[in-house]
Amino acid sequence: MIAIDTNVLVYAIDGSEPVKQAKAIALLETVKGHQAAINLRFPNRTPGK
Repeated sequence: MIAIDTNVLVYAIDGSEPVKQAKAIALLETVKGHQAAINLRFPNRTPGK
């Protein structure tokens, strides 16, 4: 399981702080890539278990 701090999610959609928004989006893209790698390695695993 990959945990993400709530602040990262908030900054990703909050455009009032563009530098933090860009960092949050980049972090989420990295996490998305890691999740894709996990899914390739364990294709029959049910998410959350």
